[in-house]
Amino acid sequence: MTRLPQKENLSHLKDSEVSSLGYRRKILFKVKALRAGTTIVTANYNGQTARTNVTVMDVSEIGNVNANVSPSIECRSGVVVAGGCTIEVYGIASTKVLDGIDSCDLCDLAGGIYVVCATDKSGRRSSLKVTR
Repeated sequence: MTRLPQKENLSHLKDSEVSSLGYRRKILFKVKALRAGTTIVTANYNGQTARTNVTVMDVSEIGNVNANVSPSIECRSGVVVAGGCTIEVYGIASTKVLDGIDSCDLCDLAGGIYVVCATDKSGRRSSLKVTR
């Protein structure tokens, strides 16, 4: 059985709920486990006692992790690269001036500001402002 430390002063807690049955106190605390197991946590406050069972499970691996990662766009020596993506390049007037798959060579474009959009096979999009 695990007890809250005696030095813990809970006198600052107030009644958090009122029901037709009278006052109910709510005490929130965090349990940090060193290993898997089950224990009983007992809290005493103003002559009232509350007990609860706490079970900590051993997690040996991470389950499903889903990430919504946007495609990565890089510009190297005038060539825009976004592997596995459809690439579209737009001029300042929002007109498409170039497109490609995986990479686009911007060297033949006039100097100016362009917006590069990359879309992967899942439909996720990224954009990058490029000055040429």
